[in-house]
Amino acid sequence: MMKRKELFLIICSVIGALVFLFIAAPTTNHQLTAFRFSLRLLPGSGFTKMELPPVGSIGAKTHWAPWDLVLTLQSIDLDGLQQLLATPGSKDILLTTLFALKPRLLCQFLLKAAAIAALGGAWGCSWVQHGKRDFLRGSVVGIVVVLGIALITSFTYDPQGFANPVYSGALKGAPWALGLAQNAWDNWNGLGNNVSLFVQNLRQVMAKATSQPPPEKLEHDFKILHVSDLHNNPLAIDFISEVSNNFQPNIIIDTGDLTDFGTTVEEDIVNRLSTLKTPYYLVLGNHDSPIVADKIKNIASVTLLNGLEQIGDLWLMGAPDPASSTNNIAPASSEQISTQVNVIQSWLLSAEELPFILAVHDPRIAQPFIGKIPIILTGHTHTSCIEVKDQTIFINAGTTGGAGLRGLLGEKEVALTAVLLYIDTTGSTPVLDAVDNIRLYPRENRFELTRTANL
Repeated sequence: MMKRKELFLIICSVIGALVFLFIAAPTTNHQLTAFRFSLRLLPGSGFTKMELPPVGSIGAKTHWAPWDLVLTLQSIDLDGLQQLLATPGSKDILLTTLFALKPRLLCQFLLKAAAIAALGGAWGCSWVQHGKRDFLRGSVVGIVVVLGIALITSFTYDPQGFANPVYSGALKGAPWALGLAQNAWDNWNGLGNNVSLFVQNLRQVMAKATSQPPPEKLEHDFKILHVSDLHNNPLAIDFISEVSNNFQPNIIIDTGDLTDFGTTVEEDIVNRLSTLKTPYYLVLGNHDSPIVADKIKNIASVTLLNGLEQIGDLWLMGAPDPASSTNNIAPASSEQISTQVNVIQSWLLSAEELPFILAVHDPRIAQPFIGKIPIILTGHTHTSCIEVKDQTIFINAGTTGGAGLRGLLGEKEVALTAVLLYIDTTGSTPVLDAVDNIRLYPRENRFELTRTANL
């Protein structure tokens, strides 16, 4: 009986410590040369997050403990930063300062967390026992909880998680923020050669989120914006335009369902494609029709894919959905899918160059070509995904139109989604360097970007 009470006391103390840590998240403020920042511990799923007001936040899965480390940049002494960057060996100075600060920073943080957890442990213990010795035991349990979190975080922490960052914030700030996360440290010494320009740009960013170049290692890649299933939503064109203006893709590939019913009354969405400055390649979906195809043929900047196309150093193959040849918006039948697969196979057999990318609307058409073509782009399902299947990178852009009218009928908002591919074309064969999964929630005015590298 006694043992059961002991166990119950420990469980209550642990719960109490966690509740206090949740309510009164430990926070410390620090000054690191020209940077002033705060560090917080919050319940989460093992992410390290860097909040960069007003641009947004960058996070990455870095450890196993069920808590997030949140660093918030509170201010930058721009004059001090300019002086630091102009000083030879500024990176070493920053490192030396950081390592000198690290023990004090960690001690302050752990002491605050331990104090909060100790109070929580004593409070949790009070549910079972009210003696002074019991309160002390509850406090000790709370401190052990903090030490356990610290040890798990320390032993499992992997900064390489930032190779696949998650960005949330202003769309215009995404290229700059991702560049900061992946590139600024590697090129720190080079910043000193352009101090005035760097600080000038940084002043503008702090005043208002502005467009900045993408990370240097991806800057020269061939960029493809993959969109799909616009479903006659005018917001989709605005979304595509914003992403294009800020990330500057070389081409856009649309995997179908531009319209909802393939009728003439939906021609406004077709006409608006001509406002996009980026070359646009489209494979028709089952919601499209011969009427849509005829309208698109009159837009010079849009290419209907129906076979093999060479775009710069890339070979792209696209095939329309079989149902797009009719006015029936139902998905293609199994027989139609099989026929289209045979057509693509015949193209591949007669092609002088195998395509690097295959674009189709229905994933069922793509299945037989997994393992044969490096990248396959699809749509239709309205579910965004990036998967590696038998050495083929299988990408579904989801629904760039938020499922159209259907997306407005539900209580939960359907995000507008798109995917940005970064392809290195400088070698003998193209290589996919990274993929950005982009999500926009218009009702919530929220933008998210998740980068996946090393696929």
